[in-house]
Amino acid sequence: MRLEAPKDRKSTSAKINWLTRQLPSNEKSPAISIKAMRKGQALATDKPLEEVRKNPNILDVENTDAQPVAFEVFTSIDLGAKFSGNRVFIEHLEKVVPDFYRYAGQYLKAWVAPAPRVKQVEEDPEEETEAQTTSPEND
Repeated sequence: MRLEAPKDRKSTSAKINWLTRQLPSNEKSPAISIKAMRKGQALATDKPLEEVRKNPNILDVENTDAQPVAFEVFTSIDLGAKFSGNRVFIEHLEKVVPDFYRYAGQYLKAWVAPAPRVKQVEEDPEEETEAQTTSPEND
């Protein structure tokens, strides 16, 4: 599953914490990993979820300051010899997809930009009294 990274957070660790807080920690969950995607030529980095929880900066790239623009949450299993038979592969696929959704997919929510806030403008009491004295209602 691919999610856009939050644009209102500045650091990589803040963006990653936003994502990991959505995912429950469950010992029975399949091997879930997170991949941080960046713009341009910057490398995407991926690590297991449990490592990312312990150290959100583990997904940083040393040779660039590029922030993640998206995250991919995925599970990966080694089927190796299972590809030799179509039936066995499909059986594994039918088990892995619901498990991934049960432990990760159902909890993920896309980032939504916060609503704009109204700026408080202080009114000058002198201007207000001048406006009242020059209004046409007073003539």
